[in-house]
Amino acid sequence: MAYEFKLPDLGEGLTEGEIARWLVAEGQELAEDDLRVVRVAADEGVSTLPAGRLDDLVGRVAATDLAPGTLLSEKQLLAEGQRAVGDGEAVVGTLLAPADSPDTLPRGARVQVIVRPATGSVDGTMETIRGWILDVASAEQAAGGGRKVSLVVPADSAETVAAGASEKRVSVVVLGGS
Repeated sequence: MAYEFKLPDLGEGLTEGEIARWLVAEGQELAEDDLRVVRVAADEGVSTLPAGRLDDLVGRVAATDLAPGTLLSEKQLLAEGQRAVGDGEAVVGTLLAPADSPDTLPRGARVQVIVRPATGSVDGTMETIRGWILDVASAEQAAGGGRKVSLVVPADSAETVAAGASEKRVSVVVLGGS
């Protein structure tokens, strides 16, 4: 399939960049056949990804829908190693005490979220839920010696994690391979 792009004659400033060949949905990982190299005329203010970066782009995740012919820029892609929240997942905010997590909580890390039983709970059962870390607030943003962490968990477990977080009953364990 041939693509024709009608661009105004801007003179100097021709560059090669990457475009989306067909619709790439938000949250979808880019594959090599999703991309195509084109030569475009771009002013200084136009952000493009150089054509030589194809290998760096494969495997990255679209932060927004990319229509066919979209000239790619960094703003349209999630940072390397970052992933999008999927269907069936929910983001839960937590404020973790220093003893409730390791010192290092990398974004994107796979974790076990431990929800301790509520005070006075009859059964005293802990719940363990698999998830991953979406974001970690900086030390300056933390309140009262805690650390704000956005956890992604299965949607059907979000209520349990949120209730535990509101009562400071949540701990996070980073799993190997993260």
